[in-house]
Amino acid sequence: MSGRVVEGSTAIPWNYFIAAQAGAISTCLDGPDGADFDLVLRHFGTDGLETVATSSGEEDIKTLSYEVRDPGAYRIEVVATEGSGDYTVGLSIP
Repeated sequence: MSGRVVEGSTAIPWNYFIAAQAGAISTCLDGPDGADFDLVLRHFGTDGLETVATSSGEEDIKTLSYEVRDPGAYRIEVVATEGSGDYTVGLSIP
């Protein structure tokens, strides 16, 4: 999935996706050179939307892995902490 995000903003490439079983959610983000974008994984739980993982990696390439123990609805957010521009996100779900 590709999109664009502006510094200080959050983009949501998918409103939500379903992890139907236990296993690993893996995602990666490629942003523009010189920008610092982060990935945030959130789970739609009984108490609302909860952050369960955040990305790591170099400024313009980030990765995120999360072991699903609670199947259900999740959302990926792309947060532009520094810089603006186009991004590409890849996602693998169990």
